[in-house]
Amino acid sequence: MYNNFQLHRIFDISLRNTNKKKGKNTFCLTIGANNGTDDDTLSGYIMGFDWKGLLIEPLPEHIKELKANYNRQIKQGKIVVAEECVSDKEECIEFGYIPYEIIKQRNLHEAMKGMSCILPAQNGFGNDPESIKVFEQYKQTVKFYTKTIDTICKEYYVELIDYVQCDVEGYDLKYRDWE
Repeated sequence: MYNNFQLHRIFDISLRNTNKKKGKNTFCLTIGANNGTDDDTLSGYIMGFDWKGLLIEPLPEHIKELKANYNRQIKQGKIVVAEECVSDKEECIEFGYIPYEIIKQRNLHEAMKGMSCILPAQNGFGNDPESIKVFEQYKQTVKFYTKTIDTICKEYYVELIDYVQCDVEGYDLKYRDWE
């Protein structure tokens, strides 16, 4: 049985070995990129090893920070930011989140800054009683037209992916069977 430290070490070794073999040609796909740094497993490797990638994020306030955090890599053409909402099918959905400004004004828990969800909520906003209450009180909703990951990869000419990071707030399990 592995503990978390061992798993992190194994993951780190895997990423470093890929970098030795592929170097700057390593390609990462991040679905639910948030701001590109908070709760992000791959960002340090992408930035440190100068890898290529497609970062997918639907929320404008996350996109703004994401683009600022990856400004150099975007200008070099190594990173592309796709302002898209991913789902297992293409449809119009309602999406909920608590804006940064409200989180700061109301002194809400910092973790809520990175939380959002396709409604009905499948993450902490949908199963933790205290979070549900806060979410219902302060949430804002927007509508997005979702696309499948296959559609997005075709649109952005993604053919080979070395690493995928998927943080889509409770809908992650829908993507576990990707090939």
